[in-house]
Amino acid sequence: MKNITSLFATLILTLFMVSCENETTNNPSEVTEDLVSIQEIFMENSITNYTINNGLNTQIDYGSNSYQTQTFSNGKMVMIEYFNNGLNTGFESFEYDSSDRIVMATRSFIADNITTVRNYEYAGNDILATKSEYDDNDNLLNQTTYTFTLNANNRIVHYENIDGSAYWDASYTNGNLTGFTASGYGNDVDGTATFTYASELASAPYQKESYRYGSEWKNNVMLIQTGNYAFKQLAELGTNYLTGYTFTVTSDPNRTITLDVTYEFDNLGRLTEQAKTKMFFESLQTRVLTYEYQ
Repeated sequence: MKNITSLFATLILTLFMVSCENETTNNPSEVTEDLVSIQEIFMENSITNYTINNGLNTQIDYGSNSYQTQTFSNGKMVMIEYFNNGLNTGFESFEYDSSDRIVMATRSFIADNITTVRNYEYAGNDILATKSEYDDNDNLLNQTTYTFTLNANNRIVHYENIDGSAYWDASYTNGNLTGFTASGYGNDVDGTATFTYASELASAPYQKESYRYGSEWKNNVMLIQTGNYAFKQLAELGTNYLTGYTFTVTSDPNRTITLDVTYEFDNLGRLTEQAKTKMFFESLQTRVLTYEYQ
């Protein structure tokens, strides 16, 4: 570890050199949809815009002059820089192995005075993770380990913390998440989830994280999903369009989280709108995503 300022400067220089070497390199996956942007509206007033360039999500705008830029090398995101009112407020960087799997992720925000480093080791069907937190003087503040387990189809089916006291399990059918159980997080939040899907196969625009994390995006995006609600991300990584789910708290079956999703397509069969209606226990949440093509 180095001082945050010097670490950030080194990363910027390295990424500038990498960017020059790879400026003509496209995403390894074929771009067939010509998607250029996604707009996401939450509760009718919070707007997020995703910019897609040649199959890569290069910028995310949150409004009020708050945004993040994303730098890529060989089709994989290697740096996120965060800005607010024109000032850089922090960064995340990613390193990958030859199989496109994240092996190290570093996160640092100026306001936090903490640098978080996550290291990942791949051993057979297990992913061994170590999360370390450092202060500005390079002192180790906290360190913890946890584990993910993969099935034969390279999908994450199990997470557990250092002593196995908190964990979740996932099961799949035809590439879709069909069962989920979370335990050890607390009586009010432990529970199980069931899912429904459309018959149509999911398109690349629907799976927007595929525009950031390379060929192993389905696992790379899950490496920080250690909580009891990890199913929300897992459910959107499937083979088909998700149409809904129900999460039921084990200790109180009347406490549920439900989601209903509808889709619209243009005359070419391209996804143009995704509308989500969620009841988060007693709180109604709506989210609409629209897709623009070249």
